[in-house]
Amino acid sequence: MGKMGDVLSNMLKHLKEECSNISEELRNILYDSDNIIIRQKKNKRSRVEAKLSDDDNGN
Repeated sequence: MGKMGDVLSNMLKHLKEECSNISEELRNILYDSDNIIIRQKKNKRSRVEAKLSDDDNGN
């Protein structure tokens, strides 16, 4: 089982590396998504505040 054990060991090592890479990519995607959502909320809030300000000024 020497060769088979080596093959399985290499496959497991490769899978661990790939899982680590995928986990890092997912973290980055989630981080980017959070930042996009935060920016969208800030932009929306700014537009609402500007609209309210315009309404207060009689526009």
